[in-house]
Amino acid sequence: MRLRTRLSEELKARLIATLPEAVETVWDHVAVVVMVEQLKFTSAGGLEGDWERRTQFEGVVRAELRADGIDSLEVEPLITYLVADPVFLNFKAEPEVDQISEKARIVLAEWRDTFRDQDVASALRFTVTGTIAAYHGPAVRPELLVGQAPDIGPGNEDAYVAPIGGDA
Repeated sequence: MRLRTRLSEELKARLIATLPEAVETVWDHVAVVVMVEQLKFTSAGGLEGDWERRTQFEGVVRAELRADGIDSLEVEPLITYLVADPVFLNFKAEPEVDQISEKARIVLAEWRDTFRDQDVASALRFTVTGTIAAYHGPAVRPELLVGQAPDIGPGNEDAYVAPIGGDA
């Protein structure tokens, strides 16, 4: 599960869009650190499109924004962006068969400032709900055929036509 990495990348993209000075830090400095505070898992089943649902999860994920002078930056646009448009991570695009991926909705729940190494870091707590699934491959769906009474049932297969593009 790449939940931490994917959320970190999404938060960095949103920071660049709303608070670019927060990512302009010293070289080799990580501006966004994401950690799982708590996730609870339950088994799941069924298909969701071409994905076979294996596990559902919910819990809390925490992110810290570590930037030079973060306490002096205007964070309101970022907060508004995260609340009005929650983070949604979809299953991986173009997966291989049996590859596992996650889909999650992540909503900002709380913002706090905290001290880290004599600097202020902004700590964001998110509630997260999601699904872990394995790519099942393109689902084989039977073709829908319809027939008109009384020519229905076994022995009348030739009387059936497709409802779209058929002769019915």
